[in-house]
Amino acid sequence: MKVLVTGGNGQFAKSMRASSGFQDLEIDYVSRTDLDITNVGNWERVLTECLPEVVINAAAYTDVEAAEDHAEAAFAVNNDGAALGALACMRANIKFIHLSTDYVFNGHESEPLDELTLADPLNTYGDSKWAGEKAVLDVNPKALVIRISWLYSPFGKNFYTMMLNLFRTMENVNVVNDQIASPTNAIVFAENLLSILPQMTKDSSLHGIVHYAEEGQASWYDFAQEIHKLCAAKCTLSAVDSSFFKTKAERPKYSKLNNEKFKSATGINPIAWQAALEKCYRMTDKRTLN
Repeated sequence: MKVLVTGGNGQFAKSMRASSGFQDLEIDYVSRTDLDITNVGNWERVLTECLPEVVINAAAYTDVEAAEDHAEAAFAVNNDGAALGALACMRANIKFIHLSTDYVFNGHESEPLDELTLADPLNTYGDSKWAGEKAVLDVNPKALVIRISWLYSPFGKNFYTMMLNLFRTMENVNVVNDQIASPTNAIVFAENLLSILPQMTKDSSLHGIVHYAEEGQASWYDFAQEIHKLCAAKCTLSAVDSSFFKTKAERPKYSKLNNEKFKSATGINPIAWQAALEKCYRMTDKRTLN
């Protein structure tokens, strides 16, 4: 099976490259220099050249803070680009999978959020991703939108790598304890997604919005505590509330995703987030951190 992954230099694509056991899949990765997803002609050219059966759209504007000042850029990628890709794939009879986020929710709930929970983003990034979800499914009803939360990996800049660096260089680290979701190991997620791609091309019922989440939930502080234990850090780790950090973008206080639909549709039971974190730590080359 031929698969095309956009956002080829991002942490999801790097995590997919680190996955193993999928010899039957031929995967092409395209970065921004290969494919401007906001250009319909670029989409048509790349699809014609690669001839994929599945496209995984992992290209996104993900800087939550910067999006507050650069809304046009965020919407161009997360809404317009995603819709153009979905439309191009529909016309070429190619399965389109679009990655989205828990930040489409306002965080006012107290139980895991299922796919019927009303989206109500608190920030520009969430607005742009929610608009993108709707645009993708409007032009391509057979597309699959997968929402994930708190994606991390050993690659690039994310909460996990940031904590490892802070624990190594700081005496005291403060982390918020009033935002709750489920951390998502990008490598484990990539492996699960790759394993079901053959099923997705055969089963037309796999479309619409689906939530992927590892088992359990945590605050950012809980997540940091587990990382602190794994690396046997000597620094002091303290819990603070969100008001401690002055940010432009408001974050949802509770955005744990209900994964029952994903489990039922795929037969995959995601592991506990703590176990996924341990797997990530074992794969981390500490020499690459700075």
